[in-house]
Amino acid sequence: MICPECNSHEPNTAKFCGVCGTPLTQEGRVAHFLDGMPEENDHIDLPRHRRRAFYVTVTLVMAFTLAVLGGIGYLLYRAFRGDSQEPAAEMTNAVTENSYRYDNQELGFSFLYPRLWVLEERKETGKLLALTVGITSTKFASMTAIRLSPDVTVGGRDSIEAYVRNLLKDVLPAAPTATTGPGTGTGLSPSSPATGSSPTLDRVEINGQFAFRIRYDQASGDTRITVLRYFLAPSDVLYEFQFRAPAEEWTAVSPDFSLIIQSFQVNTDSD
Repeated sequence: MICPECNSHEPNTAKFCGVCGTPLTQEGRVAHFLDGMPEENDHIDLPRHRRRAFYVTVTLVMAFTLAVLGGIGYLLYRAFRGDSQEPAAEMTNAVTENSYRYDNQELGFSFLYPRLWVLEERKETGKLLALTVGITSTKFASMTAIRLSPDVTVGGRDSIEAYVRNLLKDVLPAAPTATTGPGTGTGLSPSSPATGSSPTLDRVEINGQFAFRIRYDQASGDTRITVLRYFLAPSDVLYEFQFRAPAEEWTAVSPDFSLIIQSFQVNTDSD
């Protein structure tokens, strides 16, 4: 064999180089290492093994960091997605868990409203029912129910549309028929007020119920108020929902309005 240190030729059975003394076998190298150790070092330090708690802590820190980054990413997504999405699509279990249910057994309908909002019944001449639910005097929803005459209901949707148009004659320009809204959109993101165009009466669906919808702006002193109104007639009772809020606060309050109208349910078997 050849010595790796001085390149001298040594017998294959040699444990050490005869020239430089370099160990030539594994046993010789171990013996050489042990002989060269100081006397006070009577043991060999092995690599340290970290405790399990160390790895658990590292794992938790990494998980927390990923959760924080995920939350930031979601908030950024919500911030840059814009307000073009319908608020109804944002209704989740978290919203309904923070709401009350109003259930009218006499007329056979119900809807949800935010827990922080106050619901009051009021008396109005000629109305079966009148409700107001809101959080301030400028941000609220109102609902009324009236009994339609047979002359209106017998004509179907066109007759009901004419009746609704007559109720809206002060805000709705004359038009031959209602326009058909896209899908079942709620219209809670006002477009007509934003563009300044004349309001239109749209045909939409609310939980499978045919409905009419209109939105427009009104001036209240120096404040511009956005108004959104729905008319539903699942039977001979016409339900009107009216949502009102300052235009600059509409985006913030529209999810609460969406909760009310999208949760509206009518038992058509009831009188």
